[in-house]
Amino acid sequence: MDKLRTVYSLQYPDIMKVQITAYNMYGWGPVSDVNTLGATVYDVPLAMISPTRGPETKIASIHVLWTPLTAINDIRAPVVLSYNLQWDKGTNGVQWESLVGLSTETKQLSFTAVTGISGG
Repeated sequence: MDKLRTVYSLQYPDIMKVQITAYNMYGWGPVSDVNTLGATVYDVPLAMISPTRGPETKIASIHVLWTPLTAINDIRAPVVLSYNLQWDKGTNGVQWESLVGLSTETKQLSFTAVTGISGG
């Protein structure tokens, strides 16, 4: 998608209309009709707002909340299919593991981690 945006200056929700023609050893054939509906250019969502600690955080669990993308903060929000929450496994950002949303699509807006959590 980046190549399309860079080369053709296309951005969501631009409409791209196209037509086509074929060439053989005798020359170019007639041009097709334009696809009248066009094709909407899509792009990846914007960056999410940082998640926060939720009110259900306890000594041995962490409750994480995040704000959904909406048309107010990202016009592409209606096409969001999943949010993927990851944690760094205590490696200071070296090794990341998905907690929710990568293997199974989810639009949930919170997650409570209870495995491997100890007080302090």
